[in-house]
Amino acid sequence: MPRTWTCPYWVREEKRCIVCQAAQLRFTDRTAFAEFAGRYCSSVSGWRDCTLARFCTEQYEKSTSTEEYR
Repeated sequence: MPRTWTCPYWVREEKRCIVCQAAQLRFTDRTAFAEFAGRYCSSVSGWRDCTLARFCTEQYEKSTSTEEYR
């Protein structure tokens, strides 16, 4: 069954690899890949708990708040 990626920072999937706007994550096996993706990248609310997604959100919020004052 195809996975639905819900994280707004997800870019693409490769063999045992997830590419997002913050990083490229390579996993040693499909099980580790599936566990991480299921917990964070393709979880409707779980992506917000991902450290990488939180970093991207913080950077986005900083860039939009500073643009208002330019």
